[in-house]
Amino acid sequence: YLYYQPRQQLYPFALLYLQTNFRRKLDYRVFGGAGLTVQLLRTPGSNLKLSAGVVYENSRFKAVEYNNPAYKGSPAIALWRTTFYLAGWHQLAQKKVRLFYTAYLQPGLDGKRNHRSSLELGLDLPVWKGLGMQLAYLYVREGVMPVQV
Repeated sequence: YLYYQPRQQLYPFALLYLQTNFRRKLDYRVFGGAGLTVQLLRTPGSNLKLSAGVVYENSRFKAVEYNNPAYKGSPAIALWRTTFYLAGWHQLAQKKVRLFYTAYLQPGLDGKRNHRSSLELGLDLPVWKGLGMQLAYLYVREGVMPVQV
């Protein structure tokens, strides 16, 4: 991520991701783009941001059959996506516990029902001075996956 003046209430960003995943038969995924972030809440004990952007994505799989027949026969999928992102954290219990969350939705713009979404929710808990523990729940949904994953 590259942010321009992130201390402002509204600021632009650029992003570039490189990704691979053996279990999902993903050789590689590259996507990059730009967008705007608005800070909805910014206090010493809380932070809440909402972002929207556009990315171009190119994914190459070790498969040619997908749960969506529109992509059948091609190991590569390239498309534009919009990205909507919400992130925040809040300090609780006299600032000893921190609740954090992130969520995003990335609908594909190729008209083929190719979307991705994610939700992460967690707690940062102190164990003793200098040591903490994190509990987190992560949910990820890919709209297009190779068959037999």
